[in-house]
Order: sequence, then structure tokens, then C-alpha cells
Amino acid sequence: MDTKLDNFSEISKLLSVKSKMSSDILSLFSKFGLGRMLCRLSLEKHDGISAVQL
Repeated sequence: MDTKLDNFSEISKLLSVKSKMSSDILSLFSKFGLGRMLCRLSLEKHDGISAVQL
């Protein structure tokens, strides 16, 4: 039982770090207007959120 709780705790920490990193990246996109810049360069989006939506 303790092992399952430890694994759950590790997964929770990992997801928390990934969520924080994603939030920081989105913040940088909006702060520097990277979405509009990428739109002008006609770069293709492969995964995730459309840069134009930022």
C-alpha cells in the first residue's frame, strides 16, 4: 500500500512540474507576442495550442 502511495505522490509531483512549465511557456508567448510573430512567419503547428490563440 505504501508503494502505491509513493508512486502516486511521484506522479503528482511530476504533473505539477509539467503544468508549471506549460504555464511559464504560455506566459512567455503572450509577453513577447510570439504567437503573432510565428503567424507572420507561416510556421506550421504540429501539437498543442495554436500559437495564434495566444
